[in-house]
Amino acid sequence: MKLCSSMTAVATTVILVLATMPQSKRVAAAAATDGETPKPPAWDAKEHMNDDWGTYYDPQNIFCGKYDCYKILGFDYESFGSQPPSTSNITKRYRGLSREWHPDKNKQKNAKEKFVKIARAYEVLTDKKVRKEYDDLRYDQETYMYKYGAGVLWQYAPKSDTTAIIIFL
Repeated sequence: MKLCSSMTAVATTVILVLATMPQSKRVAAAAATDGETPKPPAWDAKEHMNDDWGTYYDPQNIFCGKYDCYKILGFDYESFGSQPPSTSNITKRYRGLSREWHPDKNKQKNAKEKFVKIARAYEVLTDKKVRKEYDDLRYDQETYMYKYGAGVLWQYAPKSDTTAIIIFL
């Protein structure tokens, strides 16, 4: 009797988890439970509407500013290893995101700036020369600073009246 009730509880939990998942992830989860090798879930532009675009050291806004160009288009640089996304995959993601965030279709107040960032990420990642430089400078901030500068303006402190400081001490 205990076995039946625990199996029912597990089945109910699985159903609840699957019901809250997006459709693309449900198919992959169902395939994994059948003993088949799961396929990666299809990418959906609507699921990529959050602002988790990663970070990148780019104070001069040469590439995508403070955001990671790969993350803007929904790729994870750390996970693709030796198989970076092809130009056709980048174009597919760009088209999906640009349709979703085009200012004429999306009435959110930040749609235009997101659309501009998506377009800039696409420009950077489809130009082979710029993409190679972007990937090379990813973990080499010294070379970035040498080539483009740090973008920090140094400012000296205002002169202090020495007599006032001596009297104060």
